[in-house]
Order: sequence, then C-alpha cells, then structure tokens
Amino acid sequence: MITALRHGKRGGVIACALAALAISSAMPAGALGVRTAASNPATGRVFSTSFESVADFAGFYIVPQDYLGTTSHEQSTEQVRNGTYAHKAWIYGANPPPPPGGNTNHRGYPTVQLNKTPGGGYVCPCDVTFHVWLDMPLDVPGEWISFATLTPDPSDAWSRTVLVNLSAANPAPGTAPGGVLHLMHVPNQGERQPAFQTSTILFPMRQWVEIKIRVDFDPVHGEAIVWQDGQMVSAAPVSGGSGKLEQAHFGMYAAPELATGVVYNDDLQITESATAVGGTAELPQSEDAPRPAATPSDGNAGTLLVIAGSCLAVLIAGARYARRRRAR
Repeated sequence: MITALRHGKRGGVIACALAALAISSAMPAGALGVRTAASNPATGRVFSTSFESVADFAGFYIVPQDYLGTTSHEQSTEQVRNGTYAHKAWIYGANPPPPPGGNTNHRGYPTVQLNKTPGGGYVCPCDVTFHVWLDMPLDVPGEWISFATLTPDPSDAWSRTVLVNLSAANPAPGTAPGGVLHLMHVPNQGERQPAFQTSTILFPMRQWVEIKIRVDFDPVHGEAIVWQDGQMVSAAPVSGGSGKLEQAHFGMYAAPELATGVVYNDDLQITESATAVGGTAELPQSEDAPRPAATPSDGNAGTLLVIAGSCLAVLIAGARYARRRRAR
C-alpha cells in the first residue's frame, strides 16, 4: 500500500483490486449467493412437442389406455392452445387404496425418456416449460394431481423424483396451503419443505396456464424453481441428484380416490444447459422460513467490505499526498 501511495491514485486502485481479487478467489463458488453459471448459461439440446404426432414419443414408454380400468389418454382437438391437437387425459372412476408398498394412482401419459436420446440425459440445470388446462374437483383433503414428474434416475425404478403438484383447495387443518402449485419430494424424497412457497397465487381451473420449471439435479447444489404464468410460486433445494435430467412425464398422474377429472397438455419444451454446474440465483425464502446460519462465506463477504473501505481511504490519502507535492 505504501508503494501504491507513492505512485498516486492509479497505484492505489491497482493495489486495492489485487487485494480484493485475492480474497474473492479464495471464496467458494456461490459464496455471495449466485453461482458461477448464473448469467446466461449456454443452451444445449432441446426436446419439444405440441403433441401433433405420437411419433414425437417413439421409443419412449407410453402408459396403456384404460389404465386400471379408470384412466385413459389420447390426442384431442377439444382444448388446444397451439396447432391441431393437445394431449388429453381423463379419469372415469376411482381406484382402490394402494396395498402396502403398492401404487394405484391414476396414470395417463407418454414419458419423455431423455436417457434414450442421442447423448443421453440432459445436463442440468434444465428448463421445462409446458401449458396445462385442468378441470378437476380437488376439494377433499388428500386429493392431488401432479403436472410434472422429473427424475435423475435412468432406470425403470424412478427412485428419486421431483414433482410439481396441485393439492386440494381445502387442505386439512395445520397442513401446507392447498390450491397452489408446489414442489414435492424436496429437499429429499417424501418431503415437502420448500425454501419459498406462495399461498396466495391460486391455480385457476378451465383455462390455459403456463408452468415453467428450472430443475438442477447437481449432487451438491441441486434445486428446483416453479413459475406459474411468469410468477414464482415454489422453490426448494434438491438432494440426491446426479447432474442430469434423465426422464420426465406430464399429463395425468393423480390420487387414486379421484373419480373424475380431465387435464390437457400442450406446447412442451425441455431445454438442456450446456454447462456442468447449476446456474440459478440463491433461492428466495418464505416469510416464515428460518434463515440459514452464518457461514464462512459470510465472513469473506464482510472482508471484501472492509477492503473496499480501506481502498477508499487509500485513494483519499493518495489525493491529499498529490496535492501537497504540487503545493511545494
């Protein structure tokens, strides 16, 4: 710093910049709340369909018609957002409760098995955008429909999933708010503990709604964020990822006790990031969510502030020194 003072203000700026660079380079990625890939991550492969042709799902698993005798799905012209067809799935009877370890949920959808495409699963983070039109009586606590299921598991087990659900508009007392889009199986499988969750942006029935999901299955920095018609509604960290989105399904996936309901899907697009590390800003928090404890990175940020103050003092001292020399 003494050398910098002898060379005037320019030297002070250089010295301060080098000091700040030394501290910031020692900080872990994301220490200031934004990951290194946060700005404009490169775009990789894209899967898109407007459900105009079943061939879009060639080689992927498709749930058979009349699943469990209560659910079917097809191309339809009844409710279409774009093109000639949309995907329609509907329920026409309730299913029995599942046996221990079983699953009797309603199913009507084609899967998108990215693991079977050239290059395999999509590198995260991935953006998933689609449009839904729903008419379903979600009134009884415990009723739900899942609009999207995403997994980093390339096997038939789908052992780790992240879902975007809509629960009954009248939830049981003391439970999470209903009638709103929310993430499920976050941060861990079987949990619903978002870092941010709306309770006021309700999901509307019988109209087209855009759902956008940013999902990152990074093993260390996993997270998911959901937007409804451009408004953020749910966000959470995600554990148990592998760095890739391997498979997904949309359409009808709903609670077994439902006896009626229809959902249409249109204009689905899945976009891969070409970067290998997650790239979204630090997750927002709901008002009642606990704030994280201070970490070593908080101290680093404070150190940068101290350096900035010291730099300002150096510049002021340098200016005074230069004036005194001119006055001699």
